[in-house]
Amino acid sequence: MSDFIAVDESNFEQVVLKAEKPLLLEFGAPWCRPCKSLEPILSRLEVEWGGRAQIASLNVDECVGLTMRYQVISVPTTILFVQGEEKVRFSGLQKPDRIREQIEPYL
Repeated sequence: MSDFIAVDESNFEQVVLKAEKPLLLEFGAPWCRPCKSLEPILSRLEVEWGGRAQIASLNVDECVGLTMRYQVISVPTTILFVQGEEKVRFSGLQKPDRIREQIEPYL
């Protein structure tokens, strides 16, 4: 998938729910073309945000329990967690401006 922090069932609580900074988690899959298109956008935003947020990815094929727990029905679905709580969710390929608009108030 990507070079983001890899999240799975074994590290979800530590990486996502206990993250010190806002964490944007992409639920995706290696076969998902929109996911592959979204990842460079998220990479650029991560650099732009200069360490104020982290970005992680989760493979829905390998983490069915978490995918069901968060009711992810399409990929990519991206969820912003702040202090372990879901704050923003969007599905599908998004433009950078829309992502900024929704995420930056929490940074």
